[in-house]
Amino acid sequence: MRRLTLWVRTASTTTLVGVGVVVAALFVAANVVASFDRSGVKPPGPASLTELTLRELGGNGPEGISANFRYADSLVPATSLVPQASAGGSSLPLLTGANGRLWYAHGRLRMEFQTDQGDTQLVVKGTHALMYDASDGTAFAATLPSIASIGRIRTGLAGASQLLGRVRSSLAISRPAPGVTAGRPSYTVHMAPVESPGLLSQVSLAVDADTGTPLRLDVYGRGETKPLVEFALSHVRYGAVDPSVFRLRLPFGMHPVPVRFGGPPSLGATVSCSAPAELAGLPLQSCREASRSDELPGRLLIYGRSFGSVVVLEEPGGGDPGGGIWGLLPSVAVNGGEGRELVTPLGAVVRFARGGLTYTVLGSLPRATVEAVARGL
Repeated sequence: MRRLTLWVRTASTTTLVGVGVVVAALFVAANVVASFDRSGVKPPGPASLTELTLRELGGNGPEGISANFRYADSLVPATSLVPQASAGGSSLPLLTGANGRLWYAHGRLRMEFQTDQGDTQLVVKGTHALMYDASDGTAFAATLPSIASIGRIRTGLAGASQLLGRVRSSLAISRPAPGVTAGRPSYTVHMAPVESPGLLSQVSLAVDADTGTPLRLDVYGRGETKPLVEFALSHVRYGAVDPSVFRLRLPFGMHPVPVRFGGPPSLGATVSCSAPAELAGLPLQSCREASRSDELPGRLLIYGRSFGSVVVLEEPGGGDPGGGIWGLLPSVAVNGGEGRELVTPLGAVVRFARGGLTYTVLGSLPRATVEAVARGL
């Protein structure tokens, strides 16, 4: 001890500082290593894309999920989409994003979007959704469109390979990268359209290696360095969820405003088309009958290919194309008439009526291209 004291007294300042830096670095490194050892979370072993697909579509998933989430969305121009809500100061968390909590079990979902103005609660059970916005004291009850889901694949690796073969004609999919996401062993896959002039650049998805639960989703637009849509889970917990979580009680006397979304039409056989063979430089690729249960059949036209295509839905009836939720969108001139239009960084939608038909035109292409297709019909 005396020798150490004598050395400290006689050592130069530079030497003492150097020794101090080394000791501090060793202390920090030891704490970092200790924290890794305590967590015990390690990346999973390598897996092929076919194996991961089979695991995702063939598994049953956890009994229930509870988690915090971070959600950011810069796709929808909220101020023009819902001007009356924006004027009232609502943050519109479903459109613009917010942090919050979620629960999921047996096809039921509850999300709490937390904002400074007040929480927005959303409960979804099957095709029924109930939302309550505490910031402005409004509630909506929506009937969602019923969309058939892909049946679970239980035919082994051959079935998973067949599915991937169809998808890969349009998407370039990376090999699953093992890692740790939200404190869980995970695989991350990057997907990008194949030779597409569209506005979608890449989708990145991280899933739990053990349960298949999506843990993070990032959607990028062409030329964008930051995601246009981000959704990430944290503090994920698996297990039974109390059924009372999915009961949303509105303030006494409040009745939700009913909202109904029309489901997608059923597609029939290919039919002969009198539509232009080419619009905005895009060739007509497909013309099929499209019908709803209570309406006369219409047509579905596709100009272009894959993610670089524009879809045109022709429906009988030349009523108000701005009725219902479409009335919230900005107006656009289409060949002397007036339609409605939504423009986002990932594409555009134009809806208008002419000659006893209502047209809905959409595509993940620049606004000018989608509008040119609409005006050429």
